[in-house]
Amino acid sequence: MIQCMLTTTEDDLQRGQLARAQGDSATVGDVLHRIVGGLGTLGATTLAEQARALMRHVQEDGADACTAQLDAFEQDLRRYLALLQSA
Repeated sequence: MIQCMLTTTEDDLQRGQLARAQGDSATVGDVLHRIVGGLGTLGATTLAEQARALMRHVQEDGADACTAQLDAFEQDLRRYLALLQSA
């Protein structure tokens, strides 16, 4: 299950980065939603809540207005994924 989460999340992150580059806030929100599901399954509630808040912010203000928060979330998520890989 963890390997599946790692692969899926990496794919989602790449899809999200492409969507951000294209100014596609709807897809950024969809990607965050998918990530929330995976994080919830693994019990990573803090990261899941961070992603939910970002989903709301992106929906209200657009992805361009959330660049710093999205970057910070991605860094936190990548750290978490690295911990999962090392476990």
